[in-house]
Amino acid sequence: LRFGKVAVEGTWAPFQADVPHALYSLSKSFTSTAVGMAVSEGFFGLDEPIASYFPDHIAPDPDPKLMRITVRHCLTMSTGHGTEPPNRLVEGKVNLDWIGAFLNHPIEFEPGSKFLYNSSATYILSALIQKTTGKTLTEFLTPRLFGPLGITQHPWEQDPNGIDAGGWGLRLTVESVAKFGQLLLQDGTWQGHRVIPEGWVAQATGKQVENEDGLEPHDWNQGYGFQFWRCRHDAYRGDGAFGQYCIVVPHLQLVVVMLSSSDDLSRTLNTVWNKLLPGVRPFTSDDLASNSGGVAVGGGATDLDLAPRLASLVSSPRASDPAPTTGEFHDGAGNLVAVTETGINLEVGSTRLGASTDAWTEQLVSMGDYQFLAGVRAAWRGEDLVVKVVDLASPMMLTAQLRLEEDSLKGKLAVEQTFGGGLLATLDLARS
Repeated sequence: LRFGKVAVEGTWAPFQADVPHALYSLSKSFTSTAVGMAVSEGFFGLDEPIASYFPDHIAPDPDPKLMRITVRHCLTMSTGHGTEPPNRLVEGKVNLDWIGAFLNHPIEFEPGSKFLYNSSATYILSALIQKTTGKTLTEFLTPRLFGPLGITQHPWEQDPNGIDAGGWGLRLTVESVAKFGQLLLQDGTWQGHRVIPEGWVAQATGKQVENEDGLEPHDWNQGYGFQFWRCRHDAYRGDGAFGQYCIVVPHLQLVVVMLSSSDDLSRTLNTVWNKLLPGVRPFTSDDLASNSGGVAVGGGATDLDLAPRLASLVSSPRASDPAPTTGEFHDGAGNLVAVTETGINLEVGSTRLGASTDAWTEQLVSMGDYQFLAGVRAAWRGEDLVVKVVDLASPMMLTAQLRLEEDSLKGKLAVEQTFGGGLLATLDLARS
């Protein structure tokens, strides 16, 4: 976006711009915004001890430093922990008390003295909002943020007790994240109305703590705000795993939003700095006057060289060789691959899907208890068959890689992610 208007936009097929996508830790910046609103409305203060609101979750004889951890320390990831408190699991078992896990985790340093990235600290802020307002984080933000921005889809993952995760788990469309970035650029105002309390954006996106690691300058050692990262080029960003970015460059009136499946986050940001920024012209007062205070969605610029490419993005595989064979292949475990001239049907364990070799198709896919909307495609490369199944709402991907050897198909089915992936099945299927 420039001056609140879409300059260029694109989505890699089979992904769809109107499907809410997992934001991972970009969710934290929305939690920060909720904290600013709650503080402004008098529900709690920045320098109040967080533990005072949860006395029933504190173990006997707590560390005295616990009562010195404030809301501010949680916002700035400077809680004094040497390691991140657990949330979903404790000693390999499902954790039913995420609040207690945070409050009773060892505190090695004086709160405020050391930066440690800490998603549990963001979760405890969500729990604080629910404790003090009687509403979940989502319920609290709906009339204050999502409603004014016209964001109607905003599901948020919860803990076992119905508390929004805060530090992760929010899903939004790319347009909704763009609106949030533009709201920040406009100092919290939207179409002439104040949405975020005055002064909060400057506090939240400014440098509150050092996170210098002694290495050469990069985008993770420019300082940290209230759940926002400072960037090079006098910019700031909300930032989530796999490259979920909301980047704001105030001096250029520029917002860049990317919802991604990337395993090289530095390269992604370097592309913004090295390729995009040199082509962004300085703005004038006339440019600012043309800003309506909202986002003019749709109608990407057609006079830019990027536009044709962004209008025709397709993820790999993009094409297939002709099928070298047809027929059914199976094993004694009930796994099956049926090959036709135009695609395959695959049944492995609880996973059932059909994949075309002509184009990406959309379908519901199940993996055990997990069901998701997926884009699916198959492609032959000579005697090798690859099947891609991408979760349209996250970076998670299933890949089947099989090789035709006389009357058998041999290979594997695996989950691909930067973290959390792994082999699902090794396949050795004989022709029926």
